Amino acid sequence: MNKEILEIRIVFNNVIIGYCSYLKLEKEMYTSASFFSLKDFHFLKEVTFNQEDVVNIQIYYYNKFNVKIHLLDFGIFVIDDLIQDEYLKIFGLLIPIDGTIYDQRIIDIFYKWQNNEDIDWWKMDKDYKKSYIYCCGSWSGLSKEVSRKDYIIDCSIVNEELDFYYLLASTFFGNRGYFGDYTYTLGDCLTEIYTNSTSLANLKVDFLHHEKIIKVLGLDVFNEICFLFENSGVKILKK
Repeated sequence: MNKEILEIRIVFNNVIIGYCSYLKLEKEMYTSASFFSLKDFHFLKEVTFNQEDVVNIQIYYYNKFNVKIHLLDFGIFVIDDLIQDEYLKIFGLLIPIDGTIYDQRIIDIFYKWQNNEDIDWWKMDKDYKKSYIYCCGSWSGLSKEVSRKDYIIDCSIVNEELDFYYLLASTFFGNRGYFGDYTYTLGDCLTEIYTNSTSLANLKVDFLHHEKIIKVLGLDVFNEICFLFENSGVKILKK
């Protein structure tokens, strides 16, 4: 297992009573209740949940700098519970606490990273891609420099907007890198690098098969992307 990324706390009556390694929410058909499956759970104290109890779940993650960051808090209004193999399953209603929307994909991605599991970008649907880039930005943060002087982005494999930003990030920064998810956030990333280093000076970026980007994003967006790079001192090549 890789270094810890997820920390999932089980809280009852304002006391941390245990931890688990992974959480999965499974909607139950035709009801508003869900199954909450807590994997590899261990309790710090013995406890029994009764109907109408409220169990709180607090989720944190550790970024690449090993800083612990809050991800999500919510409550479970207990209808029933059982232990099945390595899972504690709680059947109940989700109670929002901090206003953050529960996203199973984010938990899954962090858990897979923690366990060194490969995630194939090109097999993800659009929603999963959005969550993946969110995780990259949350885990990596904004980079303050680039390491090379020439980059080639093969745009021929881009089929939707997020593919382009994934290619940018993985080419510039490697696995779990982040370079925004649309022009505004790309501009933020470039500004962070520009103001913290001189690594963009004399940098060349070749958008190979750039006509595919124009087809997917539109000419105006492509021109804006080129402007953002060029305004940061980067020379853009188009082939």
